[in-house]
Amino acid sequence: MTKTILVVDDMAIFREPIEAVLRADGFQVLTASNGVEALAAISRQRPDLVLLDLGMPVMDGLAALKKMREDTVSKRTAVIVLSAETDRARIVDAVKLGISGYLLKSQFSLKDMLERVKKALEVPQAGGAGAVTATAAALAAEPTGTRASAEMSGPEAQRPPAVAAKNSSRQNTPQDHEPLNPDTDLKSLRPLMTRSELLERVTAEGELTGFSPTVSQVLKITASEKCSMEQVAKAVSQDHAIALKVLKLANSSVYSRGDRVDTVHKAVLRIGMQSIRQAVLNIGVVERFGSLAFEQHLSTPLFWEHSIACGIIAAELAHALKHKEPDIAFTAGLLHDLGRVIYAERLGEQYVHVLEAARAMQSPLEEVESRLLLMSHAEVMDKILHAWRFPKDLVSPIVFHHAPPGDVKSLAPHQAADVLRLGLADRLAHAMMLGSSGNDTIYPTEEHCRLLGVEAAAVRSIEDTARQKTDDTKFALLSHSSGAPWARQVEVHRAALGVPFRPLYVSASPEIDAYRIFCAELAEPVGEDPPNLAVVHIAAPKERAGMPDRLAGAEREAGVSALPVLVLSPGGQLHLEDKATAGRQCQTLSTPTPISRFIAAVSALIAVGAARTAA
Repeated sequence: MTKTILVVDDMAIFREPIEAVLRADGFQVLTASNGVEALAAISRQRPDLVLLDLGMPVMDGLAALKKMREDTVSKRTAVIVLSAETDRARIVDAVKLGISGYLLKSQFSLKDMLERVKKALEVPQAGGAGAVTATAAALAAEPTGTRASAEMSGPEAQRPPAVAAKNSSRQNTPQDHEPLNPDTDLKSLRPLMTRSELLERVTAEGELTGFSPTVSQVLKITASEKCSMEQVAKAVSQDHAIALKVLKLANSSVYSRGDRVDTVHKAVLRIGMQSIRQAVLNIGVVERFGSLAFEQHLSTPLFWEHSIACGIIAAELAHALKHKEPDIAFTAGLLHDLGRVIYAERLGEQYVHVLEAARAMQSPLEEVESRLLLMSHAEVMDKILHAWRFPKDLVSPIVFHHAPPGDVKSLAPHQAADVLRLGLADRLAHAMMLGSSGNDTIYPTEEHCRLLGVEAAAVRSIEDTARQKTDDTKFALLSHSSGAPWARQVEVHRAALGVPFRPLYVSASPEIDAYRIFCAELAEPVGEDPPNLAVVHIAAPKERAGMPDRLAGAEREAGVSALPVLVLSPGGQLHLEDKATAGRQCQTLSTPTPISRFIAAVSALIAVGAARTAA
């Protein structure tokens, strides 16, 4: 007989992946977003098991659980608590009411959750207050945060639920026998194929195919110097979907100047003859790759949100630096990660393995690509973009956008500024957590800013406007034009953090520092509570000597002392001097920094700090 499970959580980003995995495994699934809805659902349909969040509006999970145990119908219903709560007293209260287990949102995997569900359904429930399984009893005795080490292992244990859900149906891939974890040495990985095999597979089509007739017609018309606005507008008008996107794009933050345009002809005039070809090319590429292969690993909306954000920021930087043709900067940003889409389409399960290896090892994706495929997604675009006859101005920025800033001048001597601008835009988009290209990693930005001459005011302006402009533009280019929202990455990562994060940020150049932006985005809303963690970024050896004084001054100004401290430095090689770490908990992470590593370190340090304060 099919078992029925009720999933109770006010956040769809957690509720929906759980629902999908349970349904795929043959369960009947009900959902509720608060305790009141949950009790009503239990009364109507009597589920066999409830997955219950503790922290919810209207009625929280603990209150709902108490009412369940007082009711003769639901007294014996199995309950697994799933929550971001880390308060020991609330955990113990839940255990006393009778639960079959407890999973922290910041650490559980859907595979583990599914196993726990099946185990709970196999065990007859004693019912009533005090019905506690051995697992739950052990949890009550454990220090908060040790749960993951007791019951979970491997890469899934570190994935947010939304990510783990997408990986639940993966097939066997090469190198599955090799254990991959955060301590795995990148050099120990064996390439999946030779360089020539890779190029043969990804360049098999030879040219960009699959454009709609309208896009092809516009590209053909605009290739002639004699084409007119009327010809372009007429061609665009033949396709309702393309026409709508051109109208939206003309009225978006990228091109908007004055009153809104209401005809295709006016939209073409506003965008301009020089830019309409690129605008339609952008639309065509987004359409061509609008549905990513392996949706369970690369979220289409989040992928294009990140790409659009990178384009927006690149155009903003072009304006700030008075560079010519910000439209080209926007296009470069939009297409900078297109190599990942091509890898996903052409390499199939082998690229899935690359994605999973990067997540398991908590390493930057382009580094794992370079090791397993011998070419990163950016490097492989060199041949592809030339084969597609893309404008030369776009090729070098896309191919070299991950290059170390000190190497850019030798790699692209005539386009160093364009490459650095795109690289900086990508790093700022990552820091602001605008979408995701499958590579949730934060990169330093100070050297890019100094080489380009980007001032603090320009960075602040981007911080203030990039999110809204991205939201405005993404609905112009994406087929998701109904306005339906999708989860913001910052919300996903805050939920994975699971603890209040109030950083005291210290660095030599915080105004142009992506890590300062990232910490500000990830932090809980500003309130009365003091900082609970110092984050110190040492970007270069010359900055190390002065950092203890900077940290001490920042703590005095904030009215705190001896905060636990997280140090960020290149390769994790630069540490605070001993006098600055005496009497405080300290951990060092390398830059670039995968967000999963950052979240794990922050959670551990804040937990230690809270325990010391309580003692």
